Amino acid sequence: MSKISEKVTRNISKLSDDQILSYMKNLQDEIEKRDMVLSTVKEGYFVIDTSGKVLYINETAKALLPVNSDVLNRKIYYIDTLITDKNICNFIRKSILHKDMKTLYEFKDKNPVFGERDLSICALVYNRDGSGIFEVQDVTFIKKIRREFSRNESLAAMTTMAAGVAHEIKNPLASMSIYVQLLARKLDKNGSITKEEAEKTISVLNEEIEKLNKMAVDFLYAVKPVNAEFTLDNVNNCINSTVKLAEAELSQEKIKIVTDLAVSLPNVKIDNSLIQQCILNLVRNSMQAKKDGQEDMEIRIRSYLDSNNVCISVEDNGCGMTEEQMVKIFEPYYTTKATGTGLGLTNIYKIVKEHGGEITVNSTVNAGTVFTISLPVPSSERYRLG
Repeated sequence: MSKISEKVTRNISKLSDDQILSYMKNLQDEIEKRDMVLSTVKEGYFVIDTSGKVLYINETAKALLPVNSDVLNRKIYYIDTLITDKNICNFIRKSILHKDMKTLYEFKDKNPVFGERDLSICALVYNRDGSGIFEVQDVTFIKKIRREFSRNESLAAMTTMAAGVAHEIKNPLASMSIYVQLLARKLDKNGSITKEEAEKTISVLNEEIEKLNKMAVDFLYAVKPVNAEFTLDNVNNCINSTVKLAEAELSQEKIKIVTDLAVSLPNVKIDNSLIQQCILNLVRNSMQAKKDGQEDMEIRIRSYLDSNNVCISVEDNGCGMTEEQMVKIFEPYYTTKATGTGLGLTNIYKIVKEHGGEITVNSTVNAGTVFTISLPVPSSERYRLG
């Protein structure tokens, strides 16, 4: 209709009254069809101009938004009675003023009919005149599915870990069984054992008991829910604190540590102690990747912004990993170290997931490894992304 409208507008003085009426009727039909389609979709849509006036709103948006009255042709920014949630008003106002496309604001709404719902508003498109199109969605079902998927994922991980524990316990138990049998045979044959033989047997048994105890402690920590206490903070604070903790250990191993931290990063919701624990464990992983005789070992920690995520990367120039190792690296009880339990990276993965983030690895044999943690920027901080 836009090309026809432009043509009619240019030649309106040449059109007869009947032609104009015919055009207006066709235009009205198109508008009614559009309204009919938009009134049946599950998503709510509304259009706001630069002054805050609502130019268009479909029925779904009216139902989803916490409104007390009809908002069409009224300014949404400054009238508290239109939208009862001031945070939503602020989000819409800032999106329009900053032309912040595809930003997202999520909120909960208590509806007397549907109960508590998870809703989201997304700024989709900005027109040439500065007006913006917004989308409102009920994401309650999506979030429920995500929570169920997360629980199933945790259950699958616990099943794998339980199988791993059973497998790992076999070796210490077998060793203890062998030494107890040897001790019984000597007692049966000689009636007694020497102090040296007793001490040797007790020493082995103590070592194996300690291994079993460590496995049990690590397993309990791995399956225990993460009790995260989230605050809005800059990841650079966590990185700087971690570097101070690790400096003495790195200096002793003659490993250089370098930081490359982005300025003006938006804050993210994190548990400082848990993220610091993740960074420290990744640094120690890198330390253990030092090649024999390597004198130029360096660990570089970076922070940077990638789309709607704040990223932390820990990079080293150590021994690296094969493709097969990278695929298995986050699996419980998979380790390439002689003394490792194989739960360190599993716990890091669990903590990062609890933060709603992702952790990835990229590695080349004899060249080095990069672990990257991506943490989502909350909607309240996305206005700073520009």
